[in-house]
Amino acid sequence: GYLAQLVSDKPYSQLMQELVFDALHMTRTTLDPTVAMTYPLAQSHQSDADGNLVVDHHYADNTMHYPSGFIMSTALDLANFAMMHLSDGCFDGQQILATASVTEMHTPHVKFKSLHADGYGLTFSSFDYKGVRQVGHGGRISSFASSFELVPETGSAVIILANNSEAWSPHEVTITALILDQLLDLPTEVEPPQTIEPDRAQWDRFVGTYTGTITGAAEIVRDGDDLMIVWQGESMPLKAVEPDLYFAQPPEGEPLPVSFTLEGDKGEPADYVQLLIASGYSLALKRLDFDPDFQPNPRTFAQYAGVYETGLGSLTVSVVEDALVVTSPLFQNAELPAKSIGSHRFLLPIGLLTFDPPNGVLLGTALHFERLLLEEPA
Repeated sequence: GYLAQLVSDKPYSQLMQELVFDALHMTRTTLDPTVAMTYPLAQSHQSDADGNLVVDHHYADNTMHYPSGFIMSTALDLANFAMMHLSDGCFDGQQILATASVTEMHTPHVKFKSLHADGYGLTFSSFDYKGVRQVGHGGRISSFASSFELVPETGSAVIILANNSEAWSPHEVTITALILDQLLDLPTEVEPPQTIEPDRAQWDRFVGTYTGTITGAAEIVRDGDDLMIVWQGESMPLKAVEPDLYFAQPPEGEPLPVSFTLEGDKGEPADYVQLLIASGYSLALKRLDFDPDFQPNPRTFAQYAGVYETGLGSLTVSVVEDALVVTSPLFQNAELPAKSIGSHRFLLPIGLLTFDPPNGVLLGTALHFERLLLEEPA
């Protein structure tokens, strides 16, 4: 996006308006919140501590991230974008994108370790679903969420927009699948993954704790004759599909592919574990080194309590019965327990939290929050 601005000498939002939104007759699509407010606009919603649905009055807006999201649109406008992609780059008699560009965007240039030939092209993920190839991309900002899925060989598309992502997020893949099943008359059953006997001699290389650049944390443990993954509060056995590819079956939803990065044959521990948490959406989690014998001191936890903010949202850190608890609208306001693993370092179910006293905290290695300094009451 920044390079496009330099080459054209125009703001990115203006380029998108001229080259995409206007060209595709997307009359209700904009990157400008003040323009969106002049039309009927869905309010962002979340659940409060009592489970009641309430309006979220804080919208995450950051122009730096415009090339990766923040477009406000409608399902009908996005249908025009879909028709262009399903018509080799043509829309309303005009060639908007070169056919070769559309092909490059849909072609997987990176293959994931997966159960369904998942890959990633140029902004589009792709995978096989019941014998048909699905191409698409999803996203989330604040509590707004979207799913944009194409089936090029049948000229079909499914577009879902939501203004309460915590209710929508676990179900977007299922909803799209149900629609495609009926629309394309696909088989009702999916063949289960074919498993192999695992190489248990490699398991000690897999065992460990892994965290993401921004969010995500997983623990791989041995439990008797099973290899287990602890992910989002669930402990699940891993079944081998290939020597370095396994899958877990969550209580609800699709199998979770889990693969390991092994370098050489010298027996070193795996550096990364990759989780394909949704089709085309892979998390690469890096091994976290820490002293398992570290003894935390709960008396020091009070220094971390407070509210921290970044451009995308806030974190609230509290001390509850000698334990640190983190809540955030970014993570559906769930109460996340924080395990002390070192000086100023805590492990959450969503990743590593590193405090920088007195006024900052880092989630993962890339998302920095600043403490809000509240005035004391007079």
